[in-house]
Amino acid sequence: MYNNAFGEVGAWREFYEVYSPQALRLLRRLGLPPAEIEDAAQEVFVQVFRSLGRFERRAEVSTWLYRLCISQAARFRRSRAPRFLSWLVARFPD
Repeated sequence: MYNNAFGEVGAWREFYEVYSPQALRLLRRLGLPPAEIEDAAQEVFVQVFRSLGRFERRAEVSTWLYRLCISQAARFRRSRAPRFLSWLVARFPD
């Protein structure tokens, strides 16, 4: 079985089951469209998986997850801004 920073796949699965509802709620409250929330949450947990070894436990895991969700929501907004601006210019050329 593949071992990761949690020690085993089962531990990772348990972590995801515990914290994914919190991440989904937060991303929804941060204004992500419903169609994008699942993908954004997956990106958050990919970040968690990649950087867990560097987590220094100076804060709670939930605080760290909160910060990752905020960063992911900001990335989503930045990636969508050019499309929204293009739509506005096309809709209101003057």
